[in-house]
Amino acid sequence: MKSEHEDIGGNTRFTFSQRKENALPIAYVLLTHGAKPKGGIAGHPAAKQQLENLQFAAVKAGKPDALFWQYDHSRKFQCLNDLPKLKRSLEIAKEHGSHVLIDDFRRLVAHCENNRGPHLFFELREYQGHLMELRTGKD
Repeated sequence: MKSEHEDIGGNTRFTFSQRKENALPIAYVLLTHGAKPKGGIAGHPAAKQQLENLQFAAVKAGKPDALFWQYDHSRKFQCLNDLPKLKRSLEIAKEHGSHVLIDDFRRLVAHCENNRGPHLFFELREYQGHLMELRTGKD
């Protein structure tokens, strides 16, 4: 099964292969304010710090072009299904032995509606080992 991912400019630039050793990490950005992007998110105010953090980590690792960028735009959400690109990215990462990188897990909890943060983290446990936080370096 092949799945395409978009870069931050909105252009398709990579297709995951069936071979796990070719799977690259997916950098995930959560946009919780501002207008819904019509293309890329490079200039989006909600993405700025997240993009800088994720790109810095890639440069520090010596692989500045080794990330694929995905994002969801959602002001409020209750479950993983409300963040379809995160969910699909996690499914692909799990299938291909890769990771989804997020700069800070607290972004997910801070915007969960109706105190649903614990429920969301319960859902994310299915992808343990495939979702990494840059802030702590932990899964």
